[in-house]
Amino acid sequence: TIGTISDDNLTLAPNGTGNLILSSDFNTSVLVGNATTPAPLSISGGIGGNAALVVDQLNSGNIFAASASGTTVATLDSSGNYAIEGELSDLSGNTLSINDNLAVSGTSITLAAGGSIAPASAGSLTLGSGAATAITISTDGTGDSEFVLPGQSVSASEILSNTITATQLNATITFSDADFIDLSGVLHDDSAAQGIRLPVATAAPTDLTGQGGGFLAFNDTADTVMYWNGANWVTVAAGSGSSKFTEEATIIYPNNYGTKDFAIGGNTLAAVFSADVSSNTVRIGDGSGVIGSGDGTIALYANDDDTGSLTYNTSDQFQFAGGDVLISQDLLVPGLSTFGSSTQGEGLVTITGGNGSNAALVVNQANNGDILSASASGTTRFRVQNTGELVIADNNSTFFTTLDPATLTSDRTLTLPNESGTICIQGSTSCGFALGTNYFQLNNNLLSPINSTYDFAIGGTATSSAQFAVAGIASGAPVATLSATTNNNGLVLNAAASSLQSLRNNTLTLGGNTTGNIVLDAGSGLITLLDNTTINGNLAVTGTSITLAAGGSIAPSTAGAITLGSGTTTAINLTTDGTGDAEVVLPTGSISGTEVLDDTITLTTDTNGNYVATITAGNGISGSVSTEGSTPTIALSNLTADWDQQGGFDIVLNNASSELRILESSGGAFYGTLDVGDLSGDAIYTFSGASGTVWTSGNDGSGSGLDADLFDSLNSTQFLRSDTSDSFTSGVLSIATGT
Repeated sequence: TIGTISDDNLTLAPNGTGNLILSSDFNTSVLVGNATTPAPLSISGGIGGNAALVVDQLNSGNIFAASASGTTVATLDSSGNYAIEGELSDLSGNTLSINDNLAVSGTSITLAAGGSIAPASAGSLTLGSGAATAITISTDGTGDSEFVLPGQSVSASEILSNTITATQLNATITFSDADFIDLSGVLHDDSAAQGIRLPVATAAPTDLTGQGGGFLAFNDTADTVMYWNGANWVTVAAGSGSSKFTEEATIIYPNNYGTKDFAIGGNTLAAVFSADVSSNTVRIGDGSGVIGSGDGTIALYANDDDTGSLTYNTSDQFQFAGGDVLISQDLLVPGLSTFGSSTQGEGLVTITGGNGSNAALVVNQANNGDILSASASGTTRFRVQNTGELVIADNNSTFFTTLDPATLTSDRTLTLPNESGTICIQGSTSCGFALGTNYFQLNNNLLSPINSTYDFAIGGTATSSAQFAVAGIASGAPVATLSATTNNNGLVLNAAASSLQSLRNNTLTLGGNTTGNIVLDAGSGLITLLDNTTINGNLAVTGTSITLAAGGSIAPSTAGAITLGSGTTTAINLTTDGTGDAEVVLPTGSISGTEVLDDTITLTTDTNGNYVATITAGNGISGSVSTEGSTPTIALSNLTADWDQQGGFDIVLNNASSELRILESSGGAFYGTLDVGDLSGDAIYTFSGASGTVWTSGNDGSGSGLDADLFDSLNSTQFLRSDTSDSFTSGVLSIATGT
């Protein structure tokens, strides 16, 4: 016990930077005051109203820190902030009261299931502040009553505008007396969806019998608003006082102008007047006379009260009455037209009757075009020109013959004889009576002899003397010859032999200095050159091969080199049937070593002579070979002389089962084996000194004759033993003083 006298202080102060340590073990305590509760540090008692423990932190560290097993679980920093790990609860299990504001720097406050946040007494509870951008309430979203508010607790001003959709509303919304829906603020002054949109039915709405009346719907097929009167769906426009027409500033039209037909004088399209919308058809006249009488007629009145009418009569005719018919546009008549009679003619245009001595058809061309033009299938065949000439077409060409009289001094009449024949023009070759016998004919611009079997010649009266002749026509084997009288050269084209040749062994030249390419095309056959052929320029072959006769050759015309391939050629292949030797023969000495690709020649039976004639056995090596190309046999054999290894290399037996065996020097029956046991590292065994016997565990002991069995050249029998009784039988035993 350390104490003081009277009221003196007791100070325990370490020296220098040393620490004051009050220690206890697992079952002892450090007690302060009148503490009796066992603890590493136990404080009990008090002085007046002072705290039982006063800690004044003079530096920046925590005022208080508590830990468990070295892990901090609570701190009180120098600013008064208290931090704990784990839970904060009332020790008595009652309510934990916080008398000041509670600031949580974490991201959540967790309550036990069924817990609540409520004011201590009656009053309001505020979540968030003016700085809060949003308050999010999250649940598991599994069903109804996830978030429950007291009844009547939300007013209209607290609901975000335009956020409640039909899915949030009750399926049935019931209003009471004095409830009011005011849509007067909907102006419909833009194209945005606004106001009330009725239920839309794709066809007639479904029967609602038993539901009572008053339902409204829009029929999307009929484009009508309908209401349910308790028994039927009724179109609003069918009600008393409702109009089926719409009146705008300049037009009145039916409400259902797009799908509904229109009738006057009947309830079908077979009325006195009707309009069929789907077929764009307006009908005048009921046709049967049931409603009205007479044919359908349109009566027209001019500004001066003159009148006329258009009637479709029972003769299937459009009948104009009361005035002439003036057509100010083109008139297209695809059917038959009859003029001068009410009876239909048989032609496309029929003119019948007459008017005094006037012509039945009067054509007055006021412009400079033809007076009349006639055609067949769109091809003009006959015209009367503006000046009166007749233009007549033939039936085989696009040309015309114009009958144009010369300037006449009086009326003329041309009379044709009463017989068939050809009218000849003076000097025409078609007039045989003017030129004698005609031996030629012209058909489709082709001039040919009148007899298709005649031969033909120019420059002579016989094929042998003519400069140009085509003979053999009658035999079907025509031959055309072209001869030059200046040098007797010529050409013969024989159709029967399909040949073209020159005469008198002269040179036949195809082409010249103005000739482009000459193409010889035998189709699927061959082009054969029967004689030697000289090509003065280059020969380009676009096919894949050039074929020569057997024994043929490709050689320069004079001494020089021949090049196969070019700098862009990737390979030159020489191909034979591969049946034997001398398939490809090159001149002797024509290939040098540099031209042979490295590592490509295999020495097999292709060499001349045996490239391995014999294998001669050497010192410790034997070998044999049977034939050229066979695999030689080489093996180790008995040494015929000492093996003199002069290189700095070792003999390595690189297998754990390898051993060195030496036959005994006498007897010749057993082997001495050198075998190395298990090592922890490489070992070197050195033989040195004079010749002798190796000492082993097998030859150890008396009588071995080895110095390894002696101690300073003395045998073990020459010593007294000190570990047991021993005897000394001869000699002098000297004992030193003190022994």
